[in-house]
Amino acid sequence: GLVDAAGDIITYEITVTNDGNVTLTNVTITDPLTGLDHFVGDLAPGGTHTVEATYTVQQADIDGDGIDLNGLVDGDGDVDNTATADSDETEEVSDSEVVGIVYDPVLLIDKVVTDVGGDGPDGVVNAAGDIITYEITVTNDGNVTLTNVTITDPLTGLDHFVGDLAPGGTHTVEATYTVQQADIDGDGIDLNGLVDGDGDVDNTATADSDET
Repeated sequence: GLVDAAGDIITYEITVTNDGNVTLTNVTITDPLTGLDHFVGDLAPGGTHTVEATYTVQQADIDGDGIDLNGLVDGDGDVDNTATADSDETEEVSDSEVVGIVYDPVLLIDKVVTDVGGDGPDGVVNAAGDIITYEITVTNDGNVTLTNVTITDPLTGLDHFVGDLAPGGTHTVEATYTVQQADIDGDGIDLNGLVDGDGDVDNTATADSDET
């Protein structure tokens, strides 16, 4: 399987085997990522011992797109993990496993008109001075924390800094535009406030982040 969310639990099964002809004493199994420090004791020739260990994925692991065997971000796209076994009679032996990380930053934006000239969202512009009110919502629809999120809206002059947005998080801001006589005279303006004669007030908001 793949890791795609904070809280995902990775379960490891670690087995040590005495593949020699000497009883091994003070056998231990360690696994830094899971915090495992397991004492096996003696292991007779041909004997095996199995232990289970788990690691709970942190949001930082996904944000960093990978961690090493000590839990430090390395950006290699997976969760690295190495277990080590030792005994009084042998050198340390190690075995590693990797679990891939799904790195999926997604930023969505939704903009709606909530009022036009005091007549609600279905109102129409019919006079200079009418105020159009917009509600703009950004949503983190991915699994990566988005940083330095911004919302801009040239027509209203909005230049809004959101900051960090956790997976599933939303942020809403309101912006307004006051209709000018030139907008009506020209029968419409574009998103930059320039006359385009298309019969309406066009407006586009844009969201951005470091990850998208």
